Amino acid sequence: MTKNGFLKSLFMTAAAGLVATSMLSPQASYAQSAQSFETSTAQTMPVDVDLQTVGTQMLFALDTSGSMSGEEYAMQLRAVAHAVNSEYVRNTMRFKSGDRTFSIGVIDFGTNAGVRVNWLYIDGNEINDLPYRIGVNSDSYSARGLQSESPDALDAFAQSILDLQSRREVGSTNIHEAFILARTMFENNDRIAIERRVLNLFGDGNPSQHSLVQRNRDLLAAMGVTVNGFAIVNETVTLEETFRDVVRTQTFTEGPCHIVEIDGQVEEACLSSAPGQVWAIARSMESSGNTQGGLFAFYQEVVSAVKRTISFEPS
Repeated sequence: MTKNGFLKSLFMTAAAGLVATSMLSPQASYAQSAQSFETSTAQTMPVDVDLQTVGTQMLFALDTSGSMSGEEYAMQLRAVAHAVNSEYVRNTMRFKSGDRTFSIGVIDFGTNAGVRVNWLYIDGNEINDLPYRIGVNSDSYSARGLQSESPDALDAFAQSILDLQSRREVGSTNIHEAFILARTMFENNDRIAIERRVLNLFGDGNPSQHSLVQRNRDLLAAMGVTVNGFAIVNETVTLEETFRDVVRTQTFTEGPCHIVEIDGQVEEACLSSAPGQVWAIARSMESSGNTQGGLFAFYQEVVSAVKRTISFEPS
């Protein structure tokens, strides 16, 4: 073959290859691109192996606004302490499916919001089946009246809540301030949540600014936080409806994802928020003159709600 013939043959072969490539279907071309992208992503996506994980981050927000009576404020403290340290919630933490580690904290809000109990890490595999401390003003944590032989992390958390007897804040019911602080709390937790984030908010009055509440609620949802409401219905008879429309998260919203190492395996952990729930509590109890039996029923309703948010049971 002459030199010119060889070059012509080489040119024709290259041209045929280009034509064949250009005639690939869009689906085949996309598949090649996707495969290349996945290979590149797998090689470059960072793995947060240096960060510790936690199954559930659960934050409580207590109302300390001027509309809250001293008794209602104390009811919140006792209800949360009673719930997290109850036999029922303990056993939910110990035996729930999936990850059994938790970070729990408490904030409060009035005109402003503040941290009252910072994040406490609790391993459900290391807590007792019964509380050590018996009684919140004569109301037993344990339905059977039994107790463990020594205190654990949940006992310490409950006691730290009961020690918050002085009210830090009064003034307006700025729920949006609680939401803003909650976002900071979730962002600054030194552990990555791999199952869920929950904010349980108490309140006895309508939010000061609905639009700000809704905006910051949606920002929490984008972080994978499910917002539930505990409406203390004594004076504002429409409060439950307001909490359902304004305070709780409304839809399933995809949150952040992290590549983490779990039990020696590298996995992708993605959070999402869910439609929140609202519990109307103290509906039939006046602010003054609550009976001991009525208070215990109130505490038990909070126990049931907290148990459900931990186990993620549908209502």
